[in-house]
Amino acid sequence: RTPFWESEELQLTLTNHTGWVNGCAVSPDGTWIVSTSSDNTLRIWDTASGLELHTLIGHTDEVEACAISPDGTWIVSASDDTTLKLWQATTGQNVRTLIGHTKAVLGCAVSPDGRWVITASHDMTLRVWEADTGCERLVIALLGKLSGVGLHPWLPLVTCGDEVGGVYFLDLVGIEYGPIILTASEKEGELSLLCPSCQIHHSITQSQLGSELTCPTPGCGLRLKINPFVIQMV
Repeated sequence: RTPFWESEELQLTLTNHTGWVNGCAVSPDGTWIVSTSSDNTLRIWDTASGLELHTLIGHTDEVEACAISPDGTWIVSASDDTTLKLWQATTGQNVRTLIGHTKAVLGCAVSPDGRWVITASHDMTLRVWEADTGCERLVIALLGKLSGVGLHPWLPLVTCGDEVGGVYFLDLVGIEYGPIILTASEKEGELSLLCPSCQIHHSITQSQLGSELTCPTPGCGLRLKINPFVIQMV
């Protein structure tokens, strides 16, 4: 468990990269941060102390972007070397390389069920990959060099932008999500979960952490999977 940040004051400065820092992400439990850099590395940092936990080495060119799986177990990185890499969060070990793009990859995202990786590249394609296998499932050709990607919080919808101002909104036909992975919050000893579909907070018990359930709101019915850890609100 980790406290939610209480203010906008500068808490820590993380200094070990030797080039531009191009991207960063915070783990679902808030205990670590990952950053990407033009020094060809990713680095994992402890949020409480600012200490560097791991240096992730494997890309051969600038690392442009990163994303963390919704259960916090792995990281995906996008690089100018045209590849993406999946890394184990606890060890920093490279477990898989995604090969298919033909130019620099500038954007990446993980689906809210943790099953898919979506990537955007200067080769003017958006691609969808199976996270478990690294298999490429969709290639969508667009009109410009893509520079970023974002996902809907519970539906297989994606938006991406290109370098000449174009913005695309796409339905990933054929891609189905499993239960949406969420992290519960705790405040004053009470646990609650916010359904991203109906936007209603639901009280849960300690025994429900790590389990699956269906949102109880009438008419919603979104399938949810609760992380075993919580965010402690103050």
